Amino acid sequence: MRATPLSHLEPTPLSPTMPTPLDRASRIVSDVRSGEALTAVLFASALFVGLFSYYVLKTVREPLILATGGAEVKTYATAMQAVVLMAVVPIYGVLARRLSRRALVLGTQVFFVIAVESFAWLASFRLPYLGIVFYVFLGVYVLTSVAQLWALANDVYPQAQGMRLFPLVALGAPLGSAAGALFASRLFDGSSAISTLIHASAGLLLLQWLLLRSVLARPEATRAVPSLDGPGGFRLVWQSGYLRWVALLVVLLNLVNTTGEFLLSRAVLDEAARALEATTASGTIVQDTRAFRETFIRGAYGDFYFVVNAASVLVQIFIASRLTRHLGMRGVLLALPLVAFGTYGLAALGLPFVLFRALKIAENATDYSIQNTGKALLWLPTSRDEKYKAKQVVDAYFMRFGDVLSALLVFVAATLLTLDARVIAIVNAAFSLVALAVAWRVARGHGDASAAADGVAA
Repeated sequence: MRATPLSHLEPTPLSPTMPTPLDRASRIVSDVRSGEALTAVLFASALFVGLFSYYVLKTVREPLILATGGAEVKTYATAMQAVVLMAVVPIYGVLARRLSRRALVLGTQVFFVIAVESFAWLASFRLPYLGIVFYVFLGVYVLTSVAQLWALANDVYPQAQGMRLFPLVALGAPLGSAAGALFASRLFDGSSAISTLIHASAGLLLLQWLLLRSVLARPEATRAVPSLDGPGGFRLVWQSGYLRWVALLVVLLNLVNTTGEFLLSRAVLDEAARALEATTASGTIVQDTRAFRETFIRGAYGDFYFVVNAASVLVQIFIASRLTRHLGMRGVLLALPLVAFGTYGLAALGLPFVLFRALKIAENATDYSIQNTGKALLWLPTSRDEKYKAKQVVDAYFMRFGDVLSALLVFVAATLLTLDARVIAIVNAAFSLVALAVAWRVARGHGDASAAADGVAA
């Protein structure tokens, strides 16, 4: 596949030719030209704040659902998100057609602020199924909000500019995720912190609203754009051979990752049980075993998320942009399936928890940095309708459809057949190989779509 050219469709410069200090500093991460850094950094900051908030909420989510339902219920709740998205995605498509870009982006953000704050109030009642409801909502929220932010970035930046700047924009995700995980795991402890963490997250979403408002006021985002009058997102995906391959890749990668998260959740629960036994055996009286498990799980996941995202930051800064520049989309898209195959191929050997945790960190770090950058770049040669409506379908519904398949796999393998974790890891390694082949096909399709976009531009 020939490398995607970076010289076509460049916009007219919006600022003086002399680079600013921010432009110079940003060149550590991306090929930033004069006057480009501010808008890209605002995008990255909005992504940072959004993922900071999400990881604070995610650290709350884990003990709520794991301590009451276990790893299996967590996987099934993830599958339930796909059912909810069947209703959410068409509604979003209708709003995208009827609202301006500004009203769509900012109005959606206000809705999420109100919804998150509502859970802080509900948490005080300790409702028995709140963990499941919160889990489903949080998955819908993060997929919809992140997909919308990247749709806006794809809409604002022409293809060549996006290829250069998206590694800088994407840096906000692992930075925000690491900071959010550290904040949640280090500064708060105990079940009483849950409502406090949710309040903090709602405040962060208000800050993200302000950042998005600033992005929409930038010259790059104030150019006239055509309205979104085409068909709905599902039809757009079905009509495009390229987008069908993209959707299949998303399904496979999420199937592999979610099944891996089940294996990790089961391992964490086993470690929590061993920790409780060791504490009891030492003569310490544990008066509230549920609170003990919640605290252990919160700390384990908080540490895990922090290490994953710290590694993601380093990969994003030093590898993602250079991989994109020198190996193109093929190098970017093949990275995650290769790492996943290695992770679950080795896990099938029956590794101890510490080693499996290290491999899962490597997989997730690759996912949150290189793969996230690649997923954003995939939409640069597409139409505006595809960027807003089809992207929501692929990034939200098809991603969660992968979770549905994972839930079926877990139900059959773990519940019905009671298979050993090593057998499930072998199955996951096989799906990783299939994802590797599909990623190769998607990279070729991206080259064809970019060539077609070049022809239209010419």
